[in-house]
Amino acid sequence: MRARNGKAKQRDRKQRKAQAAAPTSFELRRRLDDALARLEAGDAAVAGRKLDDLARLAPRDAEIRHALGYALHCQGRPAAAVGALERAVALDPDAAGYRNSLGIVLLESGETAAAVAALSAAVERQPDNPAYRFNLGNALKAAERFDEAAAAYREALAAAPGDPEILNNMGVALTRAGRPAEAIEMFRQALVALPREAQILHNIGLAYHELADHAAALDSFGACLAADPGFDPALLAIARVHDARRSETAAIDGYRHYLARRPDDADVVLRLVELLQAARRHDEAAQWLELLQALRPDDPVPARAMGRLLADRNRIDAAVAAYRAVLDRHPEDSETMLDLAHVDVLTERLDDAADWLDRAAAIDPDSGRLAFLRALVAESRGDLPAAARHQDDCLARLPDDAVMREHRGRLHLALGELEPGFRLYDARYRRSGTLGGLPAPLWRGEELAGRKLLIAAEQGIGDEIIFGSCLPDAIRAAGACAIECDERLVPLYRRSFPGALVHASTKTADKRQAIREYDWLGEFGTPDYAIPMGSLARHFRRAIGDFPAPGGYLAADPEAVAGWRRRLDALGPGLKVGLCWRSGLRSPDRTRFYTEIDDWAPLLSMPGIVPVNLQYGDCATELEHAERVLGTPLHGFADLDLFDDIDGMAAMMRALDVVVSVSTVTPYLAAAVGQTALVASLGRDWTLLGTDRYP
Repeated sequence: MRARNGKAKQRDRKQRKAQAAAPTSFELRRRLDDALARLEAGDAAVAGRKLDDLARLAPRDAEIRHALGYALHCQGRPAAAVGALERAVALDPDAAGYRNSLGIVLLESGETAAAVAALSAAVERQPDNPAYRFNLGNALKAAERFDEAAAAYREALAAAPGDPEILNNMGVALTRAGRPAEAIEMFRQALVALPREAQILHNIGLAYHELADHAAALDSFGACLAADPGFDPALLAIARVHDARRSETAAIDGYRHYLARRPDDADVVLRLVELLQAARRHDEAAQWLELLQALRPDDPVPARAMGRLLADRNRIDAAVAAYRAVLDRHPEDSETMLDLAHVDVLTERLDDAADWLDRAAAIDPDSGRLAFLRALVAESRGDLPAAARHQDDCLARLPDDAVMREHRGRLHLALGELEPGFRLYDARYRRSGTLGGLPAPLWRGEELAGRKLLIAAEQGIGDEIIFGSCLPDAIRAAGACAIECDERLVPLYRRSFPGALVHASTKTADKRQAIREYDWLGEFGTPDYAIPMGSLARHFRRAIGDFPAPGGYLAADPEAVAGWRRRLDALGPGLKVGLCWRSGLRSPDRTRFYTEIDDWAPLLSMPGIVPVNLQYGDCATELEHAERVLGTPLHGFADLDLFDDIDGMAAMMRALDVVVSVSTVTPYLAAAVGQTALVASLGRDWTLLGTDRYP
């Protein structure tokens, strides 16, 4: 009993001591206010220590826990801040402000789902508070629930009309939701309060870019830079607009301007390198990659890109050495193994390619690119069914990849599967921007009688010749047709399709890409529908039987043909054979499909043959070699430009006896004007459409 009584007395003494030390409510308030003042002054560390002490003295005080959470957040301790704020919410579940603070910290910590839940609860408890709805909109936007975010911002605006921050964020959400026209209206309202706010002007430009109104987008980005010359994102956005317009020169200049300020932006450097490669400006591309490698010596990405650049320049051994150097430093880098496999495919070392693919598969078996390259190996071996299986595997992993979808479409076509082939071939829209700027809805097979149809230019002159066989079908089906094409085809097309309006496509300064500008439609008026020329086949070539009988669909100038016959007859007796042995563009992925002039020695030595040069581009050395080494001159005509004078070339080929060529634009043009064309190929050309001839 004495021991129990002694312990009771000890307890009583401790309780009296604790009661004497416990601060009064007034004292707690004073100390809390002092801590908050420290916090307001920016001294989060001292404030945090004071609040931590108070939390131990008053563990059930929700306000102290809330203040402690804010202090911890200011110290950059998000996990501890969330814990303190969650405790505040547990102590006072009805306090909307505590839930709002918790949601803000969760959002900044990247926990968007939890942030949405906390902020939704804050709005539920205090629905008339615009700040809470604004924060909820931010959380929904971060969660990519853009329509819901816009609705939350709209509710916030009802309580705070004209608030420029709410209007701006709502515009961003609407843009991301695919509603750029509505977004522009929100941004314009925000500019009423902040007419020179660079961020808002930049956001308007992004919305116009989504609408493919490139001129308005560039104006907005220009106004942004006028308001704030140091607003670097606008420089990048300008470059991307030019990129989207396929204005390669302007895009290159734009990216260079941006990188002068942000040289370590690896994604932009890599895009610039791609454009420089496409423009055959390899030395500049290499310089940018060297700069990026110097800035990021341990990053395998620029090193891999250098290997790809070397491969594109046909410096295969140097490319392989670059890739192996990457693997020396990053032996588990499966992407580099895939690059090595790709080089081996291009150089027909298919067993080596398969070995690299097996090594990459051991590291990343779910890679879509791995499946794509397995398809290339199978296709190169002539096993098209196996290639199709691998490509289906690739698309299962990369269902939205435009390049992969287009490649699968071509393989369908190579197998003679026209419907799925032409459907997937339309993926080039997204890869190349083919649909950008069309002035009418895309024609999807609707009735065309009495309707105006614009047939837009394709990716290249070869595509416009190949798919030009569909033009007579479209002209017959539509009430009126306007045809946009490469300027070199205009005379030929106007003669061939007198019932249609034919106009040259507007090109970039370097003439490499078409720009969608249609002021020339004039009296034709606004078309009811528009469609890229290459997509006509999806509607008019559903089966091999839908192709026209041999005989041509383009009309060469009859007077020019007669003149060429006289000139060719003057070369002497014999069969006049036009020859083309390679493309004008040489790259590793194309070289294997073409030949060297020496490969044609057996044909050139045949008796009764009068060979006529159809090889465009610089081929003087090859022509001299044919005459000096092979002993057979190829007759050429200096007054005929085989690259730019397509109408003259068509007339000359029509006057020949036969055209023999590798798979370039040349045999397609010859066949289009009704000439017999023989094509030397590896048998992998998808335009055969599963047959033994070119339909």
